Amino acid sequence: MMPSILPGWFWAGVTVASMAGAGFAGYRHAASIGAEKFAQCRLEIEQKAREAAELSARRIAQAQAAADAAIAEESRRREISERRQRELRHEVQRLAQGRPCLSGDLSRRLQQHPAFAGFGLSAAASGAAPAPAAPAADPGEREATDADLARWILDASGLYEQCRGRIDALREWAGGSR
Repeated sequence: MMPSILPGWFWAGVTVASMAGAGFAGYRHAASIGAEKFAQCRLEIEQKAREAAELSARRIAQAQAAADAAIAEESRRREISERRQRELRHEVQRLAQGRPCLSGDLSRRLQQHPAFAGFGLSAAASGAAPAPAAPAADPGEREATDADLARWILDASGLYEQCRGRIDALREWAGGSR
């Protein structure tokens, strides 16, 4: 064995320095791997956020399109219904003979029902208490004619058709917005 010219502490220092260098290199390598994974996670999060925003925008557009379609359909149906109502009113005007079909007392009594409130009939529309039935000879209330009843039926059916059209439009919108 040959005696070493350099002292042992020198070799210990070289060993420690080598190990420190290797450790630092390992730390730097691990840090670069961590930074890459962190960057990859950020990219994935940004991608997921973009996908969620696109999905949300598509769903909003679909809901808006469904609402527009439902409104257009309801409007089309209302237009058809109103045209039919006008045609029927014209026919009623032509066909009704003005024959009495409800006595004044019966007509007055029916008009006191709350369902008549929307038709501008005096007792129900004013909210007044029902008046006692007047004698049949009371000239203040006339008999209801076939034309009166036909107009009432057309009014009631028109209101029903409007309500049904709105409900159908809501159903179409709810079905198309999912």
